[in-house]
Amino acid sequence: MSLIEDIFKNGLMPPKYYNITFSDLKTVEDIFRRILDFYKLGAVILFGNEEKKSIDLVNMTENNRLILKQYMMSFGIEPKIVKYSAKDINDIYTNFSEEISQVDNNIKVILSKENSKYFTNLKLQLSNNYEVIKKFNDYIKNNQELLDLLDVYLSKDKLENFKFKVKVSNLDVYVIRFYFI
Repeated sequence: MSLIEDIFKNGLMPPKYYNITFSDLKTVEDIFRRILDFYKLGAVILFGNEEKKSIDLVNMTENNRLILKQYMMSFGIEPKIVKYSAKDINDIYTNFSEEISQVDNNIKVILSKENSKYFTNLKLQLSNNYEVIKKFNDYIKNNQELLDLLDVYLSKDKLENFKFKVKVSNLDVYVIRFYFI
């Protein structure tokens, strides 16, 4: 049994109780992937099926997520999960499509529906012009919803810049990010 398994099989400890180091990892993305693996393992141990190594994210209760968050915080990591309903996504994409054309008319947004009454997909067409890309970057860098939903990474130097995104069958999207505490 690994140290991480022991953490999730024992009682809850206070934040930053465990000191876990990542000496074998080279990039922040590698650290993110390892923490995500810990999170998934913890979810399976605490609330899933250990034999199948599976967890049903959609049916995890708020209380389950809170308990898992407390375990993760015991080694200095705070997970944050945001759920976007199909309607939320539609509204975010629609607003973005309307607003971005005012930022620069060289940025094209193509919205599409996936067997739904709501917009579920968004494609961007950006020119290679530095000024256009800079305007786009400036527009989305402080918009967490767009950063959560679009597969755009403005920077890869902080843990919270990475996300794990899951689209479920009812077209809702869950996004998880991790933060050092």
